[in-house]
Amino acid sequence: ILERAPHDPDALHLLGLIRFQAGNHEEAVNYIKKAMAHAQPNEDYLHNLGQIYNITAEFAHASECFRQALDISPDYPDAHFNLGTALQKLGQLDDAVASYEKALAIKPEYREAHVNLGNAFIYQGRLDDAVATFHKALAIKPDSAVTHSNLGIALKDLGRLDEAVAS
Repeated sequence: ILERAPHDPDALHLLGLIRFQAGNHEEAVNYIKKAMAHAQPNEDYLHNLGQIYNITAEFAHASECFRQALDISPDYPDAHFNLGTALQKLGQLDDAVASYEKALAIKPEYREAHVNLGNAFIYQGRLDDAVATFHKALAIKPDSAVTHSNLGIALKDLGRLDEAVAS
């Protein structure tokens, strides 16, 4: 496709995703940026670029991409979730919590958002909120070992050792 249409944004974007999956993050970024240069603003392109930046620990760049994606599509739960992840890595916990809550307002059964929100609550010292949030995540996926572990940490920090061990 690129031989016939070297500036086709969808082909460039998909090639970027292939490079990303192959572990070549720099090439992935370059291809997705080329796609964006030849297309109307696209929330999926921005979101995928942000995910690459999250993987490469470029959290400020990631958060900007997610914000731009949300400017285009405010009800994009994955962009809210991933913005929360980037903001949490940047230490902006209040903003991360707000992003996770927005993702959950759009998609209440978003287990990963519940888990990350619970973790953010732990970092904020809001342990009761963390416990409640982890219980919501477990209602969605009761066999999640990670969620049980995180719940146990919050319960231990609350001094509820018997419950922590049981979780």
